[in-house]
Order: sequence, then C-alpha cells, then structure tokens
Amino acid sequence: MKKLISLVMMSILIFTLVGCNKKKEEVTTTKKNVKIESETTTKENESDNKKENESDDKKQSEEKKKAVLFFSDDQAMYLEKEEIEVEELNAEVLINKLLEGPKQKNHYAVLPKEAKVLSVKVKDNTAYVDFDKSISKKLSGSSAEATMLVNAIGATLTLNKDLNIKNVQLLIDGNKDTVLGPIDISQPIKVDMSMIK
Repeated sequence: MKKLISLVMMSILIFTLVGCNKKKEEVTTTKKNVKIESETTTKENESDNKKENESDDKKQSEEKKKAVLFFSDDQAMYLEKEEIEVEELNAEVLINKLLEGPKQKNHYAVLPKEAKVLSVKVKDNTAYVDFDKSISKKLSGSSAEATMLVNAIGATLTLNKDLNIKNVQLLIDGNKDTVLGPIDISQPIKVDMSMIK
C-alpha cells in the first residue's frame, strides 16, 4: 500500500511539473508573439510616418507659387520675363525679389541694390509701393533708367494675375505728388506693353 501511495504521489508530482512547464512555455511563447507584434507595429508606424513626411514635403513643393519678374535686357531697351517660384505670392515678396536682382544671364536689375522699400500695401486692387527718398539719388538721372524701373515694377505687379492688382502707385517717403528721376509718379503707373519682350 505504501508503494501504491508513493506511486500515486509521484504521478501527481510529475503531472504537476509537466503542466507547469507547459504553462511557462505558453507564457514565453505569448511574450515572444507580443514582442514580434510590437516590432511589426513599430515598423508599420515608422513606415506610416515616413509616408506622411514625404507627403508633407510634396505638399510644400506643390504649395510654391509661380510668378514672373521683369528685368532689363542687355540693351536697356526691353523688359524680359524671369519666372520664379515663391512660398508666398504677394506684392511685397515680388518687390523684394526685384530688389534681389535677376538670376538669368543677360537680365539686368532695374532697382538699385541700395533702394529702400518703406512699405508695400494693396488696397482696392491698387498696390502702393513706398520707397525711401534716397532712390531718386541712386538713379543716374536718365529717363531710360527711370522708365525701366517704373515699367518693371508695374509689369511685375499687374501681370501676375493671381495678385489681382490693377494699378500700381509709386510713393517717395509716402508722397505721391513727386517725380522719380524725370518720371512723374503722381498718377498710377501705366505699363508700356511695347517694352515687354
């Protein structure tokens, strides 16, 4: 009888140990599955983030707007177009781009680099571009130079249709009843379309 009880006890002990090991293996296997699932989820998240970043970059490049600036040709007789891309399309940005000067070969600046723009405002489809009085001193005094400058500003602002600017009024220190070189700027600019190539 002692042998029988010992045998039953041993069997119970063996079954208990074997059953515990199976549960331990199941727990370990479950942990591995969770870890694998976690790694897969992390990789999927990284892939999604990469796709979102690429999409954002694509949107930013798509958001750039095309614009046209007008600069003097090499003979100072005509205005030539120079296409650019800008993040934000408005009158102030384009005037600042004119100040920076052309990027293309055989195009020449129409604004003196030292010219100071006090403000650029748009009201009722009219752009008001206010320069510091020193701009008059920066011009050589020739009517050809002043004509190029006035027409380049006018063409740049009115021919970029997305700006919806119909008129351009130049100001010197806030005053429109003045001249720019030999050009009377008391009235809005009338662009001479024959100057544009």
